[in-house]
Amino acid sequence: MDNLQESFRILCYKIADEAFKSKDLQRLSKSNGCKVDKKTAGEIRERHLQQFLTGVMDDFSKTCSGEEIEAKIARLADIREEAIERHGADAQGYRPVGDPRFDTLGIQMKCKEAYCARLQEEIEALDERIGENKTVNEQNTRVVKQLAENIKERLASKSPPTD
Repeated sequence: MDNLQESFRILCYKIADEAFKSKDLQRLSKSNGCKVDKKTAGEIRERHLQQFLTGVMDDFSKTCSGEEIEAKIARLADIREEAIERHGADAQGYRPVGDPRFDTLGIQMKCKEAYCARLQEEIEALDERIGENKTVNEQNTRVVKQLAENIKERLASKSPPTD
């Protein structure tokens, strides 16, 4: 946990150090009608930087202890070992990239596969109905042709009416 806090402290210091320089303080004081020399500006900047870092680190420590971060970080090694036992050492785990379009691809793929399976079932059902309808249509065509032939025979056997 000490390494995490130290890393966070260094990161905060670098960010804060780059955010506000002594020259910025001198420029601000000059624009307000005051004059601050370089040494005094550096001391003021350093004092405020230390106050800022102290506040940030206190908040970070409270958050870490309140959220039990240390215990959760310690548990990561156990989780990794369990994953290796379950999936093998070469298994590639889920790695979010921060872009929802990519992070949700796995979830979307399951939905798409289920949707495609349902569509395939519908296609097969429609193909079956088409086949049945084709058979019925062929039978109906034969019946209609037979009826047409019967009508032609009857009409041919009857003599035309005479006027």
